[in-house]
Amino acid sequence: MPLVLIYWYQTHKNKKRFGAPVVNFDIPKDEKGKRLPPSLAGTIDTARLERDDVMATIFDLAIRKYIRLEETKITRTLLPDKSEQKIIKLKEDDGKLSNFEKTLFNRLFEDGDTVKVSDLKLDFYKTFSEMEKDVFKELVDKKYYIKNPKNQKAFLIVFGMWALFTLNIILAITLFLLAKKLNGRTAKGDEIDYKIDGLKLFLKSMDRNYKWQAEKFYTVEQMIPYAMALGYIDKFMEALKIIKPDYNPSWYRGYSGNFYAGYAAFYLASTSSMTTSDKLVFVN
Repeated sequence: MPLVLIYWYQTHKNKKRFGAPVVNFDIPKDEKGKRLPPSLAGTIDTARLERDDVMATIFDLAIRKYIRLEETKITRTLLPDKSEQKIIKLKEDDGKLSNFEKTLFNRLFEDGDTVKVSDLKLDFYKTFSEMEKDVFKELVDKKYYIKNPKNQKAFLIVFGMWALFTLNIILAITLFLLAKKLNGRTAKGDEIDYKIDGLKLFLKSMDRNYKWQAEKFYTVEQMIPYAMALGYIDKFMEALKIIKPDYNPSWYRGYSGNFYAGYAAFYLASTSSMTTSDKLVFVN
């Protein structure tokens, strides 16, 4: 039995069966040619929803002109000045938002058309939990996942504990290893993850593709949320600053006039305000 499980993993679930990833210069799309949102790409890549995926959704909504990100300066008499980050609603849901985007959008603007990022801190874990459910429901509906990886991992661990209790040590070890390796992703999900790996190769080698970036700047701008969700935002912004040092997008408004410095402050303030558990502890 353990040998059968190991053989099955190597032939059906190990991505090495696809060979080395090929660089992907485009935004990931599903099998119907429809754009895959950055938060879904990030979740497929790590098999979990993370704060960077939520931030990617916020920046994606801004680039798509649903919201504007703003940073203002607050002058204080006896204390140093400080910055304040806000998210401004530009338009209502037009029916094109997915369920997880609606969950976030509705939370941001439940009390009006402007929200201070700092006000998210106390109860954002509730929104995060709802988004996680929405994201994995969509991934299951698209047949990229069988179920939420948390549930599959729990099942394998329980089964492994049973094997350990019955002194089937080899089976128990195999199941514990599979619990660590398997994430509920289907063969279809593995294929799109392989494409996402190709995009990661592009994001890693941004400094080698300046000419392409300059010619395709619209596409490059759309990749900002993907770089965020896939963990390459710092490298991406360094390259973006070289090809467009005066970049000043309409969806961001900062008091310093420097998008690159302002983006970093906004990103830091937002991620520190987005709690992901009811104990207000950040999940890394």
